[in-house]
Amino acid sequence: MDRAEALLRHTDIPIAAIAEQCGFASPFHFSRLFKSSRDLSPRAFRSRYRALEQFPRD
Repeated sequence: MDRAEALLRHTDIPIAAIAEQCGFASPFHFSRLFKSSRDLSPRAFRSRYRALEQFPRD
């Protein structure tokens, strides 16, 4: 999950490709496990991180 998180934060690789690169059989399975461990879907995680990157806290 840490590798997937890094890829979501620092690349524009599609979520399905990240799932494959991290060894998951399907993007659905990856998304389900990611959400259970991070409390956000991969898409929501990427969106939230990008929003924070654009408007960093002081």
